[in-house]
Amino acid sequence: EKQKTIQKRGKQAPNRSKDVKGRSGKQSSATSNVPSGKGHSKQKAVNAHRDNANSFEKLITHMHFTQRGRKFGRQEVRNGKKRFVDETTSAQPQAGMETASTEISKQHHGADPIDKAGNVDPRVGDSTAMDDTEQAEAPDAAAEALDCGEAEADEGCKWHSAAYAAQFDTEWTEDSLNARADSQGKHVLELPGLGPVQLRLPDSEPLPIDRRWGVAAALTPAAAQLKALGVLPALRERWVAARGAHALAPAAASLLQAVGGYRDVLHTCASASDIEKDGLVHALALHALQHLIVSTRQRLRHDRKKAEVRDQGFTRPRLLVLLPFRSHALAFLNAMLALLPANYEQVENRRRFESEFSEAEDAPKVAAAKPEDYRQLFDGNSDDCFRCGVRLTRKSTKLYASFYAADLVIASPLGVRLGMGDEGDKRRDIDFLSSIEMVLALHADIFLMQNWAHVADIFGSLNKLPTKSHDTDFNRVRVYSLDGQAMRVRQTVILSALASPELIALIERSCFNVSGRMVTVPETAQGRIALAPRSVRQAFMRFEASDPTTLADVRLSEFKQRMLPTLLRALETGPEAQTLLFIPSYFDFVRVRELLKKEDVPFEAISEYTTPKATARIRSALQQRRLGGLLLYTERAHFFHRHKLRGARHVAFYGLPLYAHFYAELLQMVADGGVAGSTCAALFCRLDLLQLDRLVGKERAARMISDNETSFVFH
Repeated sequence: EKQKTIQKRGKQAPNRSKDVKGRSGKQSSATSNVPSGKGHSKQKAVNAHRDNANSFEKLITHMHFTQRGRKFGRQEVRNGKKRFVDETTSAQPQAGMETASTEISKQHHGADPIDKAGNVDPRVGDSTAMDDTEQAEAPDAAAEALDCGEAEADEGCKWHSAAYAAQFDTEWTEDSLNARADSQGKHVLELPGLGPVQLRLPDSEPLPIDRRWGVAAALTPAAAQLKALGVLPALRERWVAARGAHALAPAAASLLQAVGGYRDVLHTCASASDIEKDGLVHALALHALQHLIVSTRQRLRHDRKKAEVRDQGFTRPRLLVLLPFRSHALAFLNAMLALLPANYEQVENRRRFESEFSEAEDAPKVAAAKPEDYRQLFDGNSDDCFRCGVRLTRKSTKLYASFYAADLVIASPLGVRLGMGDEGDKRRDIDFLSSIEMVLALHADIFLMQNWAHVADIFGSLNKLPTKSHDTDFNRVRVYSLDGQAMRVRQTVILSALASPELIALIERSCFNVSGRMVTVPETAQGRIALAPRSVRQAFMRFEASDPTTLADVRLSEFKQRMLPTLLRALETGPEAQTLLFIPSYFDFVRVRELLKKEDVPFEAISEYTTPKATARIRSALQQRRLGGLLLYTERAHFFHRHKLRGARHVAFYGLPLYAHFYAELLQMVADGGVAGSTCAALFCRLDLLQLDRLVGKERAARMISDNETSFVFH
């Protein structure tokens, strides 16, 4: 086997010259000692020559060549068994020069396996005897090795990642995983482009980035910068070709530094504009692509060598990318395909993918009157039900592969949820999630506006033991996967425009990566209340609640006792006192709607399920001041439509909005109505601290939560 490897390496020597026996039967002087075999139309041998570029002497004489799957030589019968004997080993090298395979063998083994007569040292073994399987694999092995370039003889060295090997190829046991998790220490660091972050790292690891590194990063070319970040050479070249040689944005470099060590990341300051401006999508596409190529090459290499190693999970999918809209999936996959190495010559079904994920030509355009962030978010195909499997081979990429034949699954939470099936259904299938090694969730704040239950269900199904075998070679499955510990080495990266209790609970309760975690700390010094019109009197009313499980009931009770009577008194003053009641959660919307029906309070409602015709009727009645009651308005409806609701004099917030800028937008609608004496009232509690921070600023929020007073007025 060692000699066979040496001979495969010899095939890659640069500037090799060949003397090949012609059809006339004549041979060159370099192969005059090789007996001709019957039935063979061609024999090959290589003359010695000196490489003028690097003055390295190479002579390749002991090589195997195939012709239509056959080998030059003869069959011998020893002890009743047939074996193949390669007759090219009798060829003599030219005087005064050693073979390249001999020189390489000396460097690796310290002994010369081939003597001067060309005989194989018995201590090394007769590598010329190969079975039919090995003969068939030899050409593919040489082609695989040539993909790594002339400078590297072993194709594994070019596609080896130390970070990947440390994370996934380590023979983890439950005790070693527990020890690594227990050794994690907490740190606070300022990262360029990301701001203050909270780190949880094993004590054996250094901090992921030096405090002064960010200053030097802006002056470093991209190639050297990516090399320092652990990106492989071929991907560095593709990055420079696709993105340019200029340095990475500080946020992208810091993010790559964090994810390169396979740590979990929760970045809660990544708005849609920041993701585009800082190139965060391209940075994560680069990290994901390197992970896929390294793992795929390692598996193919072990398949070719028939190595008995544990290098995979139960099923093939290893990477899950969750995105809210088709336009986001198109941008991510295009970024990844642009970074594919040059040897990936074909991308199957790409035209179909671009057709289905791009915006249709006859689709209505986003109105120019909409806010800029809305136009940026919904400018494209905003369908939220999709899934697509991507499969990587040695030289091609296939889109629309089935889940169990794919390496990467890129989908929306709804698309994955439909692929899983319903809980309790006999046809429910979550086995394709059993071997996920990395999860990327981009624009995760939008998941809160869709259906967070789908995200929770997906994360609850990751890395579970499969219910079926799915043709799994269990001799290749990693031990920690068999032990049900795969979730403890899985990497999760979440990018969101804001922090929320759901996202924090997800990273705390569903992510157990023993390599650590990085969480960015949002900076909210002033808050969005500064953008609200000063003509509207704003009052905040605090109520006490400390248990999330009873929060909905307590909030409804406080609304009924403290806010609803005030709203009813305002309605009695006349049609000009129309009131807009903003409700963040749809579940709370249903509770309030039933309460108003029970109390016989007149109202209209606009939710995400209201038809366009009904919405137009209600907006017209509000503007003409003939609504005659309250107008219930959900945050989801405002997120997906950004309706202009003119005509209300008062606005009340049943709870603080998730997006703080919605508060200023609604107050501006009231101020634009031109009615004097406009007011705003909002309910909040201690559990709304994150929303309150974004709205009034961190310092004022802390005072409002801890102060003895329960009412606060802003003029």
